[in-house]
Amino acid sequence: MNNQILTDPELRRFKDQISLSYIGVNGQQRIRNFRIAVIGAGGMGSAVLQLLSSMGIGYLGIIDFRLVEESSMQRQTLFGGNDLGKLKTILSKERLQSNFPFVNYEIINLEITNENAERIFSEYDLIVDSTNEPYMSSITLEACKKLLIPALIGSVYATNGYITVIDFKQQEKEGSLNEIFESSAEIISEGKISIAYHFAAVLICNEIINYITLNNSDLHTKRIMFDLSNYKIITH
Repeated sequence: MNNQILTDPELRRFKDQISLSYIGVNGQQRIRNFRIAVIGAGGMGSAVLQLLSSMGIGYLGIIDFRLVEESSMQRQTLFGGNDLGKLKTILSKERLQSNFPFVNYEIINLEITNENAERIFSEYDLIVDSTNEPYMSSITLEACKKLLIPALIGSVYATNGYITVIDFKQQEKEGSLNEIFESSAEIISEGKISIAYHFAAVLICNEIINYITLNNSDLHTKRIMFDLSNYKIITH
């Protein structure tokens, strides 16, 4: 599928997207040839997977080892009541493939660790950590730094959240990467609302599409913070 011209069905499906001046046919081709791994198919991850699939990302890795639980279904839009106790990865692929047949999906039923992260990530152009777990963010960033590939981290707590973006091809982060997560204690202790997960997913996917189509040079270090209770968005 990679490096082939867009098919007629693809041109019809993505007509509105292609009509945007900053995307066009060439941009859609780049989107189709891009390989992204998403860690976590939960609240944030399920939304990221749906959005990336709907925009025509050519290859998506779905990384998760957990089963669907009732307590988390409120924010995980890929799953229904009959899915309790089933693997999120398999269900995600089934639902996504039905709606977005132009995407290649890879199921990875593993927990990402320091031992396997580099091996798994090396097959992809960009990694998204949507687990909302500070320890996983640290593992992701360390592996991406060694591989020199971009990483996007989404974190949500209460009605707030932030997106951290680093492109290690452009810049080496000085000091400990854990300094990025000074709010990790809040993330663990606070309750969360499903809207915040989906808002974070929108920001993540927008950064990805801009990076692919505009080749944005400012992707290397960025944090986008938001507070949905007062409609505040801050980028720094």
